[in-house]
Amino acid sequence: YEFNVSLVTTSQHGCTDTFRMQVEPEWQHSVFIPNTFTPNGDGVNDFFTVYGAGFRKFHLQVYDRWGEKVFDSEDGLSTWDGTFKGKALNPAVFVYIADIELLDNGAERRVGDITLIR
Repeated sequence: YEFNVSLVTTSQHGCTDTFRMQVEPEWQHSVFIPNTFTPNGDGVNDFFTVYGAGFRKFHLQVYDRWGEKVFDSEDGLSTWDGTFKGKALNPAVFVYIADIELLDNGAERRVGDITLIR
C-alpha cells in the first residue's frame, strides 16, 4: 500500500505552501493467541479469540484430541465459544491452527494448544 501525504502550512502573513509526498509504510504486526479460556457465561474470557494488528485476514481451525475439527472460521472477527454442533464441550486441551495473511503481503502460521476450562 502507498499513501499520498500532504502538508499545508500558512504563515502569519497568510501565505500558504504545500508539500506532497508518497509514502509506503513499513507494516508492523503483532499476534497474541491465549492458551486458556473459560466459556462459563460469566462474561470474562468466555471466548477463544486471536488478537492482533497488522494482518489482513486469518483462518482459524480448532481440533479435538482425536483430530476432529470442532471449529473453523475465516472471519477475522469470529470467536469460538467452546461448543461443537450446538453442544458445550467438556474441559479439554484442543489444537489450533491459525493461518494469518499480513498487511505487508507476508504470511504466518501459528500452531498451538488451547485449554478449555469450565
